Amino acid sequence: MACALQGWSKVIAALFVTAATYNQLHVGQGGLVGALLSAAGGGGAEQLAQGQLPAGQLPPGQRHLAAAPYYRLWGVAGENFTEQGPFMDFSFAGYRHNNEVPPSPPATRSLRDFRAGQAGRRRSDSEALLAMVGWANRQPLDAGWLVLSIPRGTFRLEAPLTITRPRTVLRGAGSARTKLYVPRSLMQLYGPTNETNNGFYVWTGAFISLEGTGIKRTHLAHVAAPAPRGSHKLRVDSAAAIRPGDMVTLELFANGGPQLQEELLNHKLQASKRFRDKSIRFSSRVWGVSGRVVTLERALPLDVAPEFGPVLTFRQPRLYDAGVEGLTLAFRWEAYGGHHLEHGWSGIEVSRASDCWVRDVAFVNADNGVLVDGADRVTLRGLQLSVTRSRAGGPEGKEGHWGVRVGRSADIRVTDFAIAQRTVHSVGADTLGQLSVIERGVMRQGNLELHRALAAQCLFTDIHLGNASGGAYAGGGFYSGGPPASGPNTGAWTVFWNIRSNSGVLPLPQHNKGRPGACTFGPDLTFVGVNFDAVQLARYGLCQDWYYQPGEISPPNLFWSQLQLRRHLLAKLKVEGERGAWTVTQPLHITIVDDPPAPSAAPSQQQDQQQQQQQQQQRAPGAPQAQLLGGGLEATATA
Repeated sequence: MACALQGWSKVIAALFVTAATYNQLHVGQGGLVGALLSAAGGGGAEQLAQGQLPAGQLPPGQRHLAAAPYYRLWGVAGENFTEQGPFMDFSFAGYRHNNEVPPSPPATRSLRDFRAGQAGRRRSDSEALLAMVGWANRQPLDAGWLVLSIPRGTFRLEAPLTITRPRTVLRGAGSARTKLYVPRSLMQLYGPTNETNNGFYVWTGAFISLEGTGIKRTHLAHVAAPAPRGSHKLRVDSAAAIRPGDMVTLELFANGGPQLQEELLNHKLQASKRFRDKSIRFSSRVWGVSGRVVTLERALPLDVAPEFGPVLTFRQPRLYDAGVEGLTLAFRWEAYGGHHLEHGWSGIEVSRASDCWVRDVAFVNADNGVLVDGADRVTLRGLQLSVTRSRAGGPEGKEGHWGVRVGRSADIRVTDFAIAQRTVHSVGADTLGQLSVIERGVMRQGNLELHRALAAQCLFTDIHLGNASGGAYAGGGFYSGGPPASGPNTGAWTVFWNIRSNSGVLPLPQHNKGRPGACTFGPDLTFVGVNFDAVQLARYGLCQDWYYQPGEISPPNLFWSQLQLRRHLLAKLKVEGERGAWTVTQPLHITIVDDPPAPSAAPSQQQDQQQQQQQQQQRAPGAPQAQLLGGGLEATATA
């Protein structure tokens, strides 16, 4: 995107013109949306934290932030942003880098179509579900999209469902209308698992899986010269196999040494002796090719050095464009077995896949909600976790393990979520979980987990943690676990932006073997719109390489502000790629239900002004006017 950055002045001017349009979220009332909107002051978050609000019955509300100062390293609309600074452009985390919306093709087959068994016998709920998914997996890809519809009602699911075919969607009638009741755990069905050392279903296994069977990997070029973090250009040995518009993956390898880990830590903390056989990856569209120089749409997230053996590849998992949506997975109540003693009451797993999604799905009495492993560019939207009654178990007194786990994955987006369940790890990154975004969520007693093992460069923004007290298993906040031998909790350049709690303050970050605020938690971290506990600050101080600005900060949601800025840039440019011409433009408004499809052409400045005037005319006389705060929820200020 380097060439696009030359037009900053025009882009910023356009952003100012359309400020009122950008900052509107046209939303309904009640449900998850109500909880999200009320999190900043409507009272709903406190009720949620007290366990008064089961999933699907969260209160309506309207969020109005007082005018807040802008963070100096971002500015009003990104005019101060530099890709070599303390945070990257996170707007690419999600399905197809948010250049496209997860589709909604029409239903193909219904569960009713699979009720008839052999010899006229009617199949049970579970048998029909298995038959329906099995039929879909056997269909050729040229059959196009297959949408498997589950009608309104409650159905028993007595064995896991696994989708392996691309362009396949499992769709209920909505999380409040379609329920899959699971009476037996994975441990009861299959006994101990071979995937973990102790046989428990700690972070693996689920009752619905989007599971790829392999990855197609084609070598394109060796990177022939070093490149600095923030650069868009790579010099390669040959660009013959690369053309503008291609989706490529930059792969970097540890090659038995500590250098790659040291780079992820910005050469400031000691690398783990583990993970010296690992690799990391970074995907981007190609912006241009000139001789042997390849220009990427995205800026490099770290320095690229020859000792990492950098290569550009085409990397395509065999599973892509698959989704699960519109249903509730309700597990039979059982007390939580305890940390690392999970029996396998787990909801959805997305593994060895790319460009997939889960949306409008609720989990009741789960050990784990959603587990993402070995995946790229996945959007998880509208998730809810709750319990029918407390299932606290183990010495920790928790009710589950992970709400959402991102492991060995990149560019995962978790958005619009509500977690009323007290889990050990609410939402965050585990081993090699990188370049991902957790945004617009509310929790009863939440923590933002960074679980060591090369978790790095994640963004947490516009989140309410509820009763987020600190300390081991006490509540949450920034408290994070993971074995100390796996290194710091996070690599450099992870960002926390507008993180709130019921008390208005949050404890200092702490790992399970260190004091609050220990610098070994991670280097070069950004805490903006975070109010640390004053007593802890006075006692422990703050790491010199942590960026800290307390108080409510604008924009309220860094991800949305970055995404809107990028959409404006892309609206002015056109790239020819393997999918043909593609253009992404700025939407006229943003909905919380789903990202709107892009118009066919970018609106002119005159059209933007007309849209703004129409919107202002719709406001009641004397109503407060919207401020330019980037993405997120509407921010208003009275005159």
